Amino acid sequence: MPFHVRPMSLHCTQLLARRTHACFGISPFNSYFTTERITELARWGLNEFRGMHFFVPDVPAAHQVLLQHGYRASIRMPAGVIDPQSKVRVDLLPGGGCLTPRCPVAFPLPTETAHAYLNLPDLISVKLGSFLASPVRRTKDKADVVELMVRNNLSRDLAGIHPAVQALYVEIWDAIQSEPEGPAS
Repeated sequence: MPFHVRPMSLHCTQLLARRTHACFGISPFNSYFTTERITELARWGLNEFRGMHFFVPDVPAAHQVLLQHGYRASIRMPAGVIDPQSKVRVDLLPGGGCLTPRCPVAFPLPTETAHAYLNLPDLISVKLGSFLASPVRRTKDKADVVELMVRNNLSRDLAGIHPAVQALYVEIWDAIQSEPEGPAS
């Protein structure tokens, strides 16, 4: 099943062209997001992008639905499942909530039934919030932010960064600027 992608801005169009990450906001409990459509979207996303996430408003219920349809429970991520065909772990993240009480930034809650991407400041804020909540286990989130900042030549005063992670964003930006440029990745 082909999916039509509609970037929300010029910046989203540029990010889409790089195919590094996709974030799909879904509600699996309406008639559009059937188990089959979610499965096809996951397979499509895994084939089209180097990384992807789903934002789901009701994580426990979505987890149960996916388990009932052949996905295996993830041992490493309690709200995650393993795709039976690709063997890839799919993390279910709480739309409108946080992974843990320590996390200072809530995940956005999708309001549309269309495929949606997070804007860059929200994605950075969520990743830095997750990193702050669990700095050892969520180190990749910080590394993702560094990569996003470098590849997109983001400014120190990027608008829209959540206040809870603004100081960390600036600290990372300053560290990037003070380090000699390395080989292209």
